[in-house]
Amino acid sequence: MHSLWLASSPQTNFPPLPGDLDVDVAVIGGGLSGITAAWLLKNAGRRVAVIESRRVAEGETGHTTAHVTAVQDLPFRTIAARFGQDGARRIASAGMAAIALIEQHVRTCA
Repeated sequence: MHSLWLASSPQTNFPPLPGDLDVDVAVIGGGLSGITAAWLLKNAGRRVAVIESRRVAEGETGHTTAHVTAVQDLPFRTIAARFGQDGARRIASAGMAAIALIEQHVRTCA
């Protein structure tokens, strides 16, 4: 199966860095999470480098259905048992906040 996202985006070819790079933060991985983190850090005034071994978004991000979800790996009853009801609510809220943040950035950049 071929990825629609990779097939419909331009191929890139960046050379390896010729030497050291002086940055505040190095983000490892150019998928959705890495690019989002780099974008947030850059907008906060940090000097950022994204380190990607292949093509940006070629890994997990490029081979997904491109949806973002707040579903956790563990059932909420397990999370609540470990972290309490308040902890489970915070985890659920954090997932929804992450989705809202990504949506806001997509709208800003589109």
